[in-house]
Parts: sequence; structure tokens; C-alpha cells
Amino acid sequence: MIITINMQKKRWMHWLEELILAILILLNILDFFEILPADLDYIKKVISWTALGYLLYKASLTKIFFNNHYKYVDILLILSYFMLIFKNIIIFSSGLIEEFVVFYDFQKFIVDNASLLELYFLIIGSILILLSAIYSSFFIKVKKPSLMHIIHEEGKPNNPYRYLVRVIIVYLVYMAFFVVVFNLIMEWLAIAIDAPLIMLTILFYLFIIIRHYQKYDAETLIYKIGECGEKFYEKFISLFHYKKNNFTWHIRNACPAFVN
Repeated sequence: MIITINMQKKRWMHWLEELILAILILLNILDFFEILPADLDYIKKVISWTALGYLLYKASLTKIFFNNHYKYVDILLILSYFMLIFKNIIIFSSGLIEEFVVFYDFQKFIVDNASLLELYFLIIGSILILLSAIYSSFFIKVKKPSLMHIIHEEGKPNNPYRYLVRVIIVYLVYMAFFVVVFNLIMEWLAIAIDAPLIMLTILFYLFIIIRHYQKYDAETLIYKIGECGEKFYEKFISLFHYKKNNFTWHIRNACPAFVN
């Protein structure tokens, strides 16, 4: 009986995943042809940002920085980063305020209080990143391979001065990651690449289906298209795990030389 219930639950979850993927693909197609209503465009962007935040959580920022996984620090950092890019939501809202129907009141509230909201989120996000840096410096051990190991910060500090230096370095690394990476992902990938990437994937698989139609059904096609974007983002995020990847050097160069 329990096995049957579990199988039924998995089947329903599978159908739900297919439905969500199909809706997202449809929204991206409409977005590509610039016929997506403002309300649906807003929903699509929120879903895209949420999905990318989830991918960062799965990749584990603390794993990238320290080669130690602390999920609560990961969550706090991701939330802090989202607070710092709240200006993107304001820019989007102000540009399409007259086109909203369902979310008009919500978007008008954001636009009318833009300066205050941006200031509050900036202050709160910066404080949370500082608190994360302090906690990380005292309780997270640096291992290799990791970003902190690349900039010659391994093990635990052995005196108060080294702890202070570690806090400064970790804070600068967290902020550099936000400036160099998180902003790039959220502003560029989630907005500029998302719809074209889906369209290219659809065209590619349509070409494959025409040549090998026996191997593909509707379910397989939906998952192939949906997974394409996810794998693209996962591959991009994975570039920060090892010293040989150039992106890590951009972050290192973003930190002033005196803290090394």
C-alpha cells in the first residue's frame, strides 16, 4: 500500500515537473518573439532568478570559497546578493509599469518607494554579507581546492590579527563574487540569454527529431529542452572550483594587493 502511494506521488510530481517545464518553454518562446505580456514576463524573470539562485545553492558557495559545505551560510549569501540587486527589479518595474495588469499595484508600490527600498535592501544585504564573512572566518576551515586556497588563505588563523585579516579577505571575496559573478549571471544570463538559449535548443532538437524521430517523444523533448538551460548555468558556475579556470583569477584580481 505504501509503495503504491509513493509511486503515485512520484508520478504526480513527474507530471507537475513536465507541466512547469512546458509552461517555462512556452514563456521563453513568447519572450523571444517579444509578444510576452508584462505580467507573464515578470513571472518568468522571477522564476529564472529563483532557479539560478537554487543552482548557486546546489553548487554551494561555501564549497567554492572554502571547499567546506555550510548550507545556512550559502542561503544567507544568496539572499544577501539578491537584496543587493533589488535595483534590477526597480528598473524592470519602472520600464513596464503601464503594461502591468495583475501586478500593477505591486509594481507601482515598488516604483513609488524605489529609493527607500533600494537603500534598505542595500544596507541589509551588506550587513548580512559582513556577518557571513565574520562567521566564515571563525568557523569555516579553508581546504583545497577552493577559491580561498588560491589566494593563499589556508587553514585557520592563529592570532587576532590574522583573524581580522581573514575577515577582511573573506568579505572582499564575497563582494567580488557578487560584482564579478552574481551580477553577471542575474543581469546577463537570466535576462539576455535565457529565451534565445531555449529557442536554439528547440531548433536543434527539432532538427534531431526530423532525422531520428523514432527516438524522441513529447516527454523526452520537454526534458531535453528544460535541462539544456540548467546544464548551461551549472557548467558556468562550476568554473569557480579550480585554479586553472580564468574566472577565479578575475575574483582574485578584484581584491586589493595589501590583504594577500
